[in-house]
Amino acid sequence: MRCDPMALVSRNAVTSVGAVLTSTDSNRLNDVNHIFMNSVKKKELKATNQGHSGRCWMYAGLNVFRHAIINGMGIDNFEFSETYLFFYDKLERADSFLRWHMDHLDRKPGDRDFEFVITNTLQDGGWWHMFVGLVKKYGLIPKDAMKETYHSGDSEDMNSIIVEKLHGAVHWMRRNRKADHEEKREAVLEDVHRLLTLFLGEPPKKFRWSFTTDEGESTIIEGLTPMSFKDLVFSSFDLDDFVSIANLPSKQLKMNQKYEVVETHNIVGDDDLTFLNMPIEELVRAARKSVVAGLPVWFSADVRRYFHPWHSTLDNNLIDFEPIFGQVEKNYDKGARVDYQTTAGCHAMTLTGVNTRKNNAPVNWQVENSWGYVDNEEPGMDGWLSMSHSWFQEYVTEVVVHKSFLSRRVQKLWQQAPIRLKPWEFAAPAAAIRAGCVDAPHEWRNRVDGKK
Repeated sequence: MRCDPMALVSRNAVTSVGAVLTSTDSNRLNDVNHIFMNSVKKKELKATNQGHSGRCWMYAGLNVFRHAIINGMGIDNFEFSETYLFFYDKLERADSFLRWHMDHLDRKPGDRDFEFVITNTLQDGGWWHMFVGLVKKYGLIPKDAMKETYHSGDSEDMNSIIVEKLHGAVHWMRRNRKADHEEKREAVLEDVHRLLTLFLGEPPKKFRWSFTTDEGESTIIEGLTPMSFKDLVFSSFDLDDFVSIANLPSKQLKMNQKYEVVETHNIVGDDDLTFLNMPIEELVRAARKSVVAGLPVWFSADVRRYFHPWHSTLDNNLIDFEPIFGQVEKNYDKGARVDYQTTAGCHAMTLTGVNTRKNNAPVNWQVENSWGYVDNEEPGMDGWLSMSHSWFQEYVTEVVVHKSFLSRRVQKLWQQAPIRLKPWEFAAPAAAIRAGCVDAPHEWRNRVDGKK
């Protein structure tokens, strides 16, 4: 039997360099553009780096306001301390976990709620509303006041050790139902705080902030606290004025309907994930208005699809798998992908720029990622991505925008009472960054590490 020469060439290419490079459209590559007419990005600014952790949602939230500091104060660079918020996120999740079990001692292994809480005991991933809760309760500090540690950027061992202590404590509570569980909870949290200090360092109560402006003028501000620094940053913003709108076109979910996914908070008593399910056009319109006005946009998307690590793009037309791997079912659209969880908001990033046509229709978007950068002059290698508008439409699942960029109709829809969902019901998992925020793939990590 004769071998098909083209099949042989395809096999050799895929086995040698992988599916992505083999399927890259060289003609489309000529259209990739990293220059943006509407952008908040300062020219020499490099992307932040979450390391081998699932803190993308936190980085994306902080990056929304990072540019207000840089551009408003005329400085070259600025970054908030992600380690600071990470510390308190872990502490609050530990408290939430213990309290849930104290309130649900009747739940047993095999129960869906029990299994969800156990599986997500101390996940790194999260959502915008979790970021908001942390900032409102604990404030903010600059990165220099609490720098990265080994375990802030590689959290697996830290999580494992703390989770084992939490599971052991819950097991004790279930075996000693008449004991003082509140006393046990307080003792365990004190131990978790001690461990977090070992892994991440001790959060400062007061700190100094020093910076140099573009004109070379240096300033040192003494005696700042996390709350006073937060008030300085958010003097022009109210975090409660930001709204989450999603595009989950599943037949199981209604359009123009508000939803709340229960058990998705990190701080006891805080709000759960709440979003307004809307047509993709509403997400596009609101995001474009915000970016053009100079306010970046937090968003979640499925970066597992058509991300090109070698050209810093998210473009479903740049990578064409069909000629080699065959056609996907034609009616397998975004709604079907949401139902089957093929498409999910597994990574959060920040929209910082957009190119538009004369009719304001977007062509491509500038994305601030949190996977680090390669220190050279090649466009895109600074960690910012170029996202095609078609990719936005197919793989963006949620954007968070200030309510002023929404139409009156959408603002009114936001006021409706939400339909409550369990975290595993219908399309709720499609918004579940908490279920596994994506770390940088090995191709990107090798690039950042200089292993080309």
